[in-house]
Amino acid sequence: MRHGTSLVCLALLACVAISALATFAAAAEQPPRDGKPLYMKYCASCHGTDGRGKTPLGQLFARRPPDLTRVAARRGGWFPEAMVREIIDGRIAAHGAREMPVWGEMLTSDQITLIAEYLGTIQERTLAP
Repeated sequence: MRHGTSLVCLALLACVAISALATFAAAAEQPPRDGKPLYMKYCASCHGTDGRGKTPLGQLFARRPPDLTRVAARRGGWFPEAMVREIIDGRIAAHGAREMPVWGEMLTSDQITLIAEYLGTIQERTLAP
């Protein structure tokens, strides 16, 4: 009976291994999660392609769009991704009166997450003066 049990265990182990390999292969085929194209489409006109907020359109607002590369620097080096998502989707007004569109009405939560993740990658880690 032991030989039969060993074969069953070996077969189960092989199935688990094949399943794991298939999962890893499928994950490798997924396109990278990149929020930069979404940022360029929805945010760059006001915040700039570099995220610094210095654009002709941004100059028209009562408050210039913030430098999005300094979010972490203004918080001691920590990037508050959840808060950034809530600002983008409209749950938090970024600066008093909201001039920024409420993107939560137009973008999916996954798209907003991708933009927030992208913003995390463009942070200057030098602390604000």
